[in-house]
Amino acid sequence: EAVLLDNHPVMHLIKLRDLPENIWNTDTLFVLATNEQNANRLAEFAEAWSADTVDIHSQDETQRELGSSGLEHQRLVTFWWD
Repeated sequence: EAVLLDNHPVMHLIKLRDLPENIWNTDTLFVLATNEQNANRLAEFAEAWSADTVDIHSQDETQRELGSSGLEHQRLVTFWWD
């Protein structure tokens, strides 16, 4: 449904440091899957993409992270590289 390539929230200002050099420093891929089944399918890419961790967030976690209770079936999937 939607995809964002960014840094883990703790490191969110590193992009400001690197932008003058035209570098977009990222370590986390955030994917909003349409449902839990598709979230599990996406998670299967973790090994092929050499992700260090992959997390499929619960419905409650997805709603909390996205600031919305209107997400009935969507699941947030995060891929992280060290």
